[in-house]
Amino acid sequence: MVAAERRQVCSGNDSNFIVINQKGIDPPSLDLLAREGIIALRRAKRRNMERLVLACGGEAVNSVDDLTPECLGWAGLVYEHVLGEEKYTFVENVKNPFSCTVLIKGPNEHTIAQIKDAVRDGLRAVKNTIEDESVVL
Repeated sequence: MVAAERRQVCSGNDSNFIVINQKGIDPPSLDLLAREGIIALRRAKRRNMERLVLACGGEAVNSVDDLTPECLGWAGLVYEHVLGEEKYTFVENVKNPFSCTVLIKGPNEHTIAQIKDAVRDGLRAVKNTIEDESVVL
């Protein structure tokens, strides 16, 4: 079903097809998808799925039976990057770029908490400046 959808949407161009799933995908299914040139990401967090729907312009579906070309989103670039021992998937050049993730890494939990607080304070200051339309020097 997914392979047929890919052929319908991506035929005649150099587009790729990516499936992002909140649940697991069994290894035989991953192998079948890979043979068809479909990248499958599994175990995505719910909040990340919600952000992807908003950013890419797609629609989350509960079953492959509900998959239609109208519910597909779009991103210009999707890639995986290893930082330290963790793998991260980056989705860039999306239709509605109004969401982002700030990745914070540090040597220990205390440092990470301090960095989070500093970033949150800075973002709050920017938000207040935009809302108040004024700056105090």
